[in-house]
Amino acid sequence: DLAQMKPRCDVIVLGSALSPTGEPVPRGGVRVHIAPARDACAFARAGLLLDHRLTVCGARWFERRGSTWQLTPPEPFKDLPLRYEHAFGGELKVYADDPAADRVASSERLSDEMRARHPEGANAPIAHTTCVRNPLGMGFLERWYVDAVGVSRWPAPHIERPGAGITAELFAKMLDGELRAGELPALSPHGTGVIAKPWSPRLELAGTLDAQWLDTRWPRMPDDFKMAYWNGAHPDMQCPHLFGGELCELVNVLPPETPGAVRTEAGTVCRFVVPDAGVVVGFAAPDSTEASVRVAAIDTLIIDLEAMTVCPVWRVVVPATEGFDRASLLALGHPLPEV
Repeated sequence: DLAQMKPRCDVIVLGSALSPTGEPVPRGGVRVHIAPARDACAFARAGLLLDHRLTVCGARWFERRGSTWQLTPPEPFKDLPLRYEHAFGGELKVYADDPAADRVASSERLSDEMRARHPEGANAPIAHTTCVRNPLGMGFLERWYVDAVGVSRWPAPHIERPGAGITAELFAKMLDGELRAGELPALSPHGTGVIAKPWSPRLELAGTLDAQWLDTRWPRMPDDFKMAYWNGAHPDMQCPHLFGGELCELVNVLPPETPGAVRTEAGTVCRFVVPDAGVVVGFAAPDSTEASVRVAAIDTLIIDLEAMTVCPVWRVVVPATEGFDRASLLALGHPLPEV
């Protein structure tokens, strides 16, 4: 929330994907909808503000059989945390005391200078490659690591975009260097949590952080800084600013026995209304008796399914050139409901 402003609203969902039937299944779907109305018919007749869908599956593996790779069928699952550890990504490390160390090609080894700057310090690996879009995930692999370690079985991601899942063919092309991580939806992370500031493509929005920036602009942002950097949600989980009263629908992220849940062909559906507090803020300039009134918008909505809470963040942004030195909450139009 420590941001100058967010051009769009971040919607963050913390929780797990659940089996649509309550019994172990190999695959399931998760959906997060937000519609600009209170009634259930809004999804049929009004444009959605947000419609994010994920395909979730159980454990599966890429297995090398001869000269080819095959993807095993997913194992059944009942619940899977919606965390980037289960999405595409990962990192590859080989340390000096690893049996594979002698087989790492010289072109893939870190230089002495790079090892000295490595976060692990004196214990730095001799070779290290990271998926810059998601260092925490699974599925990312490169040929040098296969050759050095002798990989014959590798975990595949559990969370993907519907209709754009990874395949053994795409996996093999990644190993051969024909495709790179992030070039296709199947080779990109998908989820409902926060994209960390050092991850791509969020990091690129921060602008050019070089020596010239340090000498001429620091601690201000670079000239090519983009405000979209402050949006931390996955790009598919960003929507226009909310103002309260919107209808949110969640599919297959809460148990069927959840109060108000409805069982459908798609699974367990839960709905709630985004808190409508009517936040109004007044700003005043020095020695002024009149306030400039602004309506606050919701630019962050955190849905915590474990705590069963909804946390909206209202924000008002005013230019420093307007000369305001005081702010006050003028109105809280509606009481915040229990969710």
